[in-house]
Amino acid sequence: MRLLLLLAVSLALLTTRGYSQAALRAGDTFDMRLTGMPQETAADFTGQFTVSDDGNVSVPLIGAVKAAGLSAPQLAQAIDNKLVAGKIFTHPTAIITLQQQSRTVTIGGGVRSPQALPWTSDLTLQTAIMRVGGASDYGNIAKIKLTRGTSKSVFNLKKVDKDPNQNPKLLPGDVVEVPE
Repeated sequence: MRLLLLLAVSLALLTTRGYSQAALRAGDTFDMRLTGMPQETAADFTGQFTVSDDGNVSVPLIGAVKAAGLSAPQLAQAIDNKLVAGKIFTHPTAIITLQQQSRTVTIGGGVRSPQALPWTSDLTLQTAIMRVGGASDYGNIAKIKLTRGTSKSVFNLKKVDKDPNQNPKLLPGDVVEVPE
């Protein structure tokens, strides 16, 4: 029982670490709180924030801060720096926790259970297909389409053993379609 509990806690920590290292993008939601100042002042900065379409997040007293492309720790440092540079606080510490549900990969087409999967930093194309129950009876794993932003690629999971490049790591927002 203790072993199972330890394993569950370890998995949760690894998953959280993967999310915190992922680059933020427009639409991502995170919780933020500040320390290093009086508690009543810190309350103004506590809450949930969303990265806007232009890649910024609006923070009280300092305005827009570029968030897109930064990891959660990098954004926290940028906020800390801006608060110090603006002579608002001398020793602030922003703590940012990315909301896990904002990171998904969509798997559809000829698979047994099409769905949006929670993204993890180690999620590969092959693993994602397995998590949705594998290809359906008519699914063609030799011509899997991966859409990443405006880029589209085709991968062949039948050749993974000979060519590991056919099993790319997936990123948040990727859309995978297995043709029938």
